[in-house]
Amino acid sequence: MKQGAFLYWFGIGAVLLGIGSVFFVVQQGYGGPFWREYLRPVLFLSQVIPGPNEAVLYSYPSSGSFQTGQNVAVELRMSASTNVTSLKAYLTFDPAVLQGSSINHSTSVFTTWWEETFDNATGVVKLQASEPSPGVSGNNHLVAVINFQATGDGTSQVAYDLSSLALNSADQDVLNIMSSEGGSFLVDGTAPFRSNASPTGELSLGTTSATLSLTTNEAATCRYDTSSGTAYASMATTFITTGSTAHSSGVTGLANGNTYSYYMKCQDTIGNANATDLLVEFSVASAPGSEDTSPPVRSNASPEGILIAGTDSVTLSLTTDEAATCKYDTETSTLYDAMGAVFSTTGGTSHSSQAAGLASGTSYAYAVRCADASGNKNTTDLLIEFSVASADGGGGGGGGGGGGGGGTPLPTYAKGDLNKDGKVNIFDLSILLSNWGKNVSAYELGGDTTINIFDLSVMLSNWTG
Repeated sequence: MKQGAFLYWFGIGAVLLGIGSVFFVVQQGYGGPFWREYLRPVLFLSQVIPGPNEAVLYSYPSSGSFQTGQNVAVELRMSASTNVTSLKAYLTFDPAVLQGSSINHSTSVFTTWWEETFDNATGVVKLQASEPSPGVSGNNHLVAVINFQATGDGTSQVAYDLSSLALNSADQDVLNIMSSEGGSFLVDGTAPFRSNASPTGELSLGTTSATLSLTTNEAATCRYDTSSGTAYASMATTFITTGSTAHSSGVTGLANGNTYSYYMKCQDTIGNANATDLLVEFSVASAPGSEDTSPPVRSNASPEGILIAGTDSVTLSLTTDEAATCKYDTETSTLYDAMGAVFSTTGGTSHSSQAAGLASGTSYAYAVRCADASGNKNTTDLLIEFSVASADGGGGGGGGGGGGGGGTPLPTYAKGDLNKDGKVNIFDLSILLSNWGKNVSAYELGGDTTINIFDLSVMLSNWTG
C-alpha cells in the first residue's frame, strides 16, 4: 500500500476510533463536565440528562423538513435533577421562515401560567409558568406544545434567549442553558427546478431507442407521460434512475420519420411537485425523399433555473431542427395561430426575443410553439421556465407571467455538508473537529463566530451517514 493511501485510511480509522470513544464515554457516564454537559445532550436528544442540581430544556423533534403552509408542532420539554418551581423560557425563531400560531399547555407539568405569547415581528416565544412547592423534578416533562406555521423558504433555528431561567424553591436559577437543546427546521415550498433535458433535435436514421434524462437542483423523484397537463401523481411512468439530482430512463420502439414528445414532472423529498411540464421533444430522421409531415422539433430552451437577484431582463431563446417561425405566450395551451408574440429573431433554426420587467423573488413561464415552411405546427407547448432569486438570497416565488430569468440551477446542500458531497457524515465531522475553537465562517453552522458545540449539534441533526 502506498504511503499516501496508508495515511489516509489511518486518519479515517483514528477519527472513527475517537468517535467510538466519545460514544463509550457518554454512554457509561465517564468523563469530565464537557462530555456530560455538552456531548451527551447533543448525541442523545431523546434522553437529555441534567447534571447535579440543574435543569435543562430541549425540543422534540429537534429537526424536521416541512412544506410552506404546514404546521410545525414543537414540544418544549424539561428534565431536572432538582425541584423547579418557576420557569421562564423565551425562545427565538426566524419570523421569515416560521410564524407562531398557538401554544398548548393543557397537559403541561406546570399548572399555573403567567405568560404565553408570540411576537411574530421579532421572532420570540415567551413562556412563564410555575408549580407550587415542592415543584417539578425528573426527566422528560412536557412544558408546552408550540405550534408554528411554515411561511417562507429557509431554515429556522429555535433557540433559547439568555434571559431564560428555571428557579428552585430557594429562588436560585438552576437552568443550564448551554446544555439545553433547541431545534432546526427547514421550510421548502418550491418544487424542483428542472434542466438539461435530453435527447433533443433529430436522432440518426434507424434509431429505435433513446435515454430520456434531466437534472434537478435538489433530490427529487421524477416521472414522465406522453400526454401534456397530467398531474404528477397521475403520470404513467417513474424514471428508472431517480431520487437524486440526475434522472434517466430508456424508451424503445422509435421509428424513422416520427417525432416524440415526453412531459416530465418531479417531486422533492418534502412533497413539492412541479405543476408544469418540462417537454423533451425529438425526432428520428426520415428516409431520403419522404414528405415532411412533422412539426419542428424544439430544443435548447433558455434561460432556465434561478437567475441572480436584481435581474430585470433576459433573452428567451431556443433552437429547432429545421427552419421555422416561432411564437410565445404567457398562457399555456394557446394555439400557434393565437399566440401573442412572435420571436424577434426567427425564421431559421435559432430563435430569440427579449423579455423585460422582471422582478426578484418571482417565477416566470413562457409557452413556445413553432411552424415550419410546410405549415406543420406544434400542438404542444415547450416551456421556458425560470425564476429570479429573492433579494434575501431565496429562490423565486409565485409565478409571474411576463418576465424571465435563466442560468444553471444552483445546488443546495444540507447544513453540515462541509465538503459539499451531498452527505453529512464522518468526513464532514473530521473537517469540523480539525477547526474546533477557530473562527472559520465557511464551517460556521450554529450562528455565532466560533466552531464549537453548537455547530456540532447542527451537524448531527442533519446526519445522513
